[in-house]
Amino acid sequence: VAEKRRNPGEDMISFLTKTQYDGRQLTDDEVAGIAGQMHIGGHDTTRYVLAAEGMLLAERPDLVTELRQDRSKVRFFVEEALRLYAPTQGLSTRLAAEDTEIRGVTIPKGSILHLRYGAANRDPDLCPEPEALDLTRTNPGRHLTFSMGPRVCPGAGLSRLEQNVAVNVLLDRLDDLALAPNKNDFTHQPGIMLGMHELHLTFRKRT
Repeated sequence: VAEKRRNPGEDMISFLTKTQYDGRQLTDDEVAGIAGQMHIGGHDTTRYVLAAEGMLLAERPDLVTELRQDRSKVRFFVEEALRLYAPTQGLSTRLAAEDTEIRGVTIPKGSILHLRYGAANRDPDLCPEPEALDLTRTNPGRHLTFSMGPRVCPGAGLSRLEQNVAVNVLLDRLDDLALAPNKNDFTHQPGIMLGMHELHLTFRKRT
């Protein structure tokens, strides 16, 4: 951060060193903190969902065949994987502005709510048969994995692009994708993020 203050460039940290908040410049710790959060948001989340997509394809050879036959379905597969395995299960907090009730639960004014994207994505009000992976859903991107509105994830477009590229490359290069026998325990890290610690696959080079 100190180096970018002395010699700014066309990068995010340089931009943050010049950013004003509440009439003052951001401190070094604040700039570093934002950069750290951007790394988590731009890297960890996408790699977690890529692992989930690899698991889904290894479990469903029929799905691999379907996607190879019609590559236009890859984007629908990506959206369904994002919905089913949202890498950020919950994050944003909201303050109830007034007494309200949601599905029979009373929420007093002033309550702090923690929004769970993962639960919302599997709500039957969002889509029928929410536990199923369905490539024919209308409006497939209408999930909450990237949140919505003013707080929508700024990296959503990049993450979608990375996943579409990665899945297409996997379909191009790998055959006989399968879960490695006796090597996967499918443990996930606890907390707001949903990501497997490890995923072991077997495959052969596609000719």
